[in-house]
Amino acid sequence: MRNKAKPVEEVADPLTVKTPTAPNPRTRVLSLSRLGLTQAALIGLGLFLVAMGFNLYQIGSPSLWFDEILSVSVLRWRTVQIVIGLCLVLLCLFSVPGYYNNAQVEDWRTGTLWLQHHYQSGDGLICYDNEEGCATGIEYYLRAYPHGAAHFDADSPGYFPWVSYDETNQLGDYTQALSINAIQLYATKHPRLFFSVGRVDPTDPSAQPTIQWLNTHYHLLSKEVTSTLTIYLYDTTSPST
Repeated sequence: MRNKAKPVEEVADPLTVKTPTAPNPRTRVLSLSRLGLTQAALIGLGLFLVAMGFNLYQIGSPSLWFDEILSVSVLRWRTVQIVIGLCLVLLCLFSVPGYYNNAQVEDWRTGTLWLQHHYQSGDGLICYDNEEGCATGIEYYLRAYPHGAAHFDADSPGYFPWVSYDETNQLGDYTQALSINAIQLYATKHPRLFFSVGRVDPTDPSAQPTIQWLNTHYHLLSKEVTSTLTIYLYDTTSPST
């Protein structure tokens, strides 16, 4: 008998074997990027609504509005883009005109320029109410428009840098600006004293007793009154006349 030849098994060409297709890393990155952008857009819009609730966007800053427009642009849903875009436009039309109509309600510059004009070397500065940013408003113009050497001393009663508040989340003892003892001690170091009242009416019960004491113990040299600031300049070496 003849031996039948065994059929030769075909060996698959390794080049033709189909292997599972690995996911394209680039595609995965793009998918994650789109997801991340969508989440960022939603977070940005959420922050925008919070900011509107606290009237933070009444500053009318173009850069802030650009951030929100960018957030809308990365959303994947065209309908949502259109709806939210229209809402942003309506909010802009509602808030920005009101901001510009009242942008000059507070005038810190006029009073600060008067202070700079009358300042002499060795003068002391006290400002109340620093909780409401009195010293911050004055310091801004002292630095933005420097003229002379007017400045707040570190030991000025009631003064504290807002940088410290940013770091500690605690206000300085701003009430020291109304302390007679603190003012007397500070005045011994300065022949003249600027006492400023900002965002508070000088006739307010909290400030009036201190101003009356100053008027009866120091000689009032000059006074400046604006819509935001009232500044008294005293000669601490001469009694009131």
